[in-house]
Amino acid sequence: MSADRLTARLQFWHHPLHGAVVSAAVVIAVFDALGGLRTTGTVTSVPAPPPLVPSDPV
Repeated sequence: MSADRLTARLQFWHHPLHGAVVSAAVVIAVFDALGGLRTTGTVTSVPAPPPLVPSDPV
């Protein structure tokens, strides 16, 4: 986390047969929430690799 970057990992439960549909709905909901905060970002259901530049100390 820093003044211009935040990486978050969300965990949520879904029925085993509905993983893709639920994951897509979560990605859309988080993206919409970021838009409501008047910020931009990238939202994906794929785990991200570690950043090339480490986070600022919190």
